[in-house]
Amino acid sequence: MELIRRMRAAQHESLGRTLLVKMLYLIQHHVRVTGMGFNYSRKDYGPYAPELRYEVESVLQNQGWIQVSEGSEQVRYELLEKADGDTVQSYFQGSWGDVEEQIDEIVSYFHHFDAERAEIVATLYAAWNDLKILDRPHDDDAIIREVRENWHPRKQEIDESRWRKALRWMKDEGLVPTGFGEPTTDGEG
Repeated sequence: MELIRRMRAAQHESLGRTLLVKMLYLIQHHVRVTGMGFNYSRKDYGPYAPELRYEVESVLQNQGWIQVSEGSEQVRYELLEKADGDTVQSYFQGSWGDVEEQIDEIVSYFHHFDAERAEIVATLYAAWNDLKILDRPHDDDAIIREVRENWHPRKQEIDESRWRKALRWMKDEGLVPTGFGEPTTDGEG
């Protein structure tokens, strides 16, 4: 998958499940990719769609493009030699070629993120997007409250100033949701 190849080419040390799932969430919702159709739940590390993760990993492994390495703390992806071939580029172009620039922009954001920053940005985006979908107030205080009080108890462990700083950064970068897709479900959904 081009996302993984591009991240690995940029020598990203943190590329694992957290970063991949958060990138895919933003691609689906910010780029407004309609064909993905996965519903996300509110988990401790942000929006999560296990079916998507299983499907992506399965396809990439079956094609011989990645190997999944499950360590004690993080699941990482090792890019295999076959992943640099023309087949990957053809697959990417056939699937998402018309939104390549927008996807590259999302990937470029995540190039600078560790797993926690990816979690923070994706969670803020999802909570903000949910508020818009549900036609509820979505000012900064409402977004932060939604994340810290209505997502997962672990979110309260992250200092409020980090949430606010990330929200400002998102606005500066134009990473602002439009209310696209389905709202996230509770952590059990």
